Amino acid sequence: KKIVVPDSFPVKMIDFDFSMMQSTRTLYVKVRDKLYKFWFFMPWVKPKTNFLQRLNHYLNGLQISPSCYIFNQTNILCELVPVPQHVVAWTYQPYLQDYLRKAFLLSKNFKQLFSNILNAVYWHKVDWYGYSIARTVMPVSNRLSAILVKEEINAKCIYPCVRSITNKNVTNPRDTNVIRFALMALSLEDKRKGFIKVISILKQLKPYQFTLTLIGSCSDEFKEWVLQNNFPAIFTGILPRDYAISALRNCDVLIFASISDDWGYVQVEAMSQGLAILSPQHSPFDEIIARDDYLYDLNSDNDLQNKLSAIIHKQNVDSDKTWFKNRYTNCFSSDVFSKNLIQLIGR
Repeated sequence: KKIVVPDSFPVKMIDFDFSMMQSTRTLYVKVRDKLYKFWFFMPWVKPKTNFLQRLNHYLNGLQISPSCYIFNQTNILCELVPVPQHVVAWTYQPYLQDYLRKAFLLSKNFKQLFSNILNAVYWHKVDWYGYSIARTVMPVSNRLSAILVKEEINAKCIYPCVRSITNKNVTNPRDTNVIRFALMALSLEDKRKGFIKVISILKQLKPYQFTLTLIGSCSDEFKEWVLQNNFPAIFTGILPRDYAISALRNCDVLIFASISDDWGYVQVEAMSQGLAILSPQHSPFDEIIARDDYLYDLNSDNDLQNKLSAIIHKQNVDSDKTWFKNRYTNCFSSDVFSKNLIQLIGR
């Protein structure tokens, strides 16, 4: 996707990718790379990559001398490059058992589990090596930051941002007696999203003083199950991003039920559109939401049911929506992110 910036913005876009640094794939290189994949898992072997060395050399050839690098992932950092490197930290908690736990959560079968376990071990090692050589680590939550600081890593939390999309479409007025819930995912039947449990609990909250908009793909069987007994659901199917945002604007509360995400981009984007968010009481989502009345215990169906029922009977949902919109502006907007980032790197 093309990135468009104003003419007055001091940015220079440079194309550089792995295809520009590929060397001849001799038999020796192929065997060496295969052996390294197994050798890498030995505790005393340091992760290595020459991507940043090649990039830095390429930029120097263009008469560009970077004062720092800012990375979104740790496997690009290189201690051989004498330029300050800052990197984002995503995974909470940052210990091997937590990486492995997520591998189990993301696996649908044994083959996937085996691959995910290897990836978990790889990323745990790469992340901690990256944290150890980075000038600054930027965790996405204060809890993760506190753990890294305790481990003597120079860490400071910076919340990721989501750019708010404006739209001239008029939002449908809300019937004050009906709360408009929303669920959104590429696949509504993905077990990791937890939507089946949410819908099952909503079906128990009779009489239905709410509607539920479901944005994403699903089977006809799933749709038939949801609509049984006149359940007030609206299916939009998969929508392009702008249309999905417009659909969200016609809702009041987004329900989130997954803990497999490292950061709540879906929640923050919904907040930017003026929705309240009901979310699991799990890091980093608890920091994003920051309200007990919109956080629930993912392991307690009773807690989720009580929180949903309380929202349905709330008299001040509109003021809650305004509160969430303001929280987005004050914590997760592009302006706040830019100021925090510039302050962190000492510009």
